[in-house]
Formats: sequence, C-alpha cells, structure tokens
Amino acid sequence: MFPTCMSNPAGETCKAIKKGSKLICTGCSPECNINIKRWEYTTQNTEVVLIPHSSEFTRYLKYWKNQETTGLNWGWLVY
Repeated sequence: MFPTCMSNPAGETCKAIKKGSKLICTGCSPECNINIKRWEYTTQNTEVVLIPHSSEFTRYLKYWKNQETTGLNWGWLVY
C-alpha cells in the first residue's frame, strides 16, 4: 500500500484504476515513485494499492487481515 501523495507521473495525472473499492497502480509513468516500487513487487505476485487519504488507512487493511504478510509504505519517499 502506498499513499497517493507519492504518485508523481511525469506531466500527467495518475491513471490508477478502481478494482472494487481498491485503487490499483497501472504503472502509467516510468518516473513515478510508486511505479518504481511496483516493478520491484510484480515479481512477487503482489498488487500495488494506493490509499487516497491517511484517514482511510485502516479501512484498506481489512482486505488483508487474514494474510500472513502485507507490505506498507507510508511516509517513505523513493529516490
């Protein structure tokens, strides 16, 4: 999970898609911080979910409450 504030597609608007109530990264820009991390995780059969606002953080966690691992990236900037 990544906060949408990390999204920075080069000169474009983020093109994440809605999948149910989740916002999924589509990798629309090679320069985007989230897309850079997305490429690292795609080999691990994972889904990169964007969280629009920190107040919704716990609502998104319920999707993965019964999974052994859930990766979180909050307040972390990729260079």
